[in-house]
Amino acid sequence: MKLFIFFLLILSQTTAFAATDRGISISMYQLITFPEEFDSNLVSLTGVIVVTDAGYPQPGYRVYLFPNNYSAEHFIVSEAIELTVSFSEDIQQDFHVKWNHKTVRLYGEFYRKTYSFSPNPAGALSSVYALQEVKPFKFSK
Repeated sequence: MKLFIFFLLILSQTTAFAATDRGISISMYQLITFPEEFDSNLVSLTGVIVVTDAGYPQPGYRVYLFPNNYSAEHFIVSEAIELTVSFSEDIQQDFHVKWNHKTVRLYGEFYRKTYSFSPNPAGALSSVYALQEVKPFKFSK
């Protein structure tokens, strides 16, 4: 038991992100807390997508990635990053229906500065190279 606790302590002291072929695998909390450390890097993230109607001054949809369902439901933009990938209008509608309020794993290029007309998110992913829905764990009895 002592060996197990020692192993957990050592593991908790190691770096919380790792480089993969899909960028630096980090948590959304690391990204929104220290966006300057990941500026202009390929990052791999898990979060909840929210698709909104952009309205004035830019028609179309705006897409955000939030760290959890609470932030997504309450639209806490300071805890989000924006996905600044443009889609044609028919794909935007499909995107909204398929991905809105889904937990996803994605990777793309992160930029700290964003030119959004919305409240200031922590930054933006200018390119998204992969997007996959993450299903929640289901525990059996």
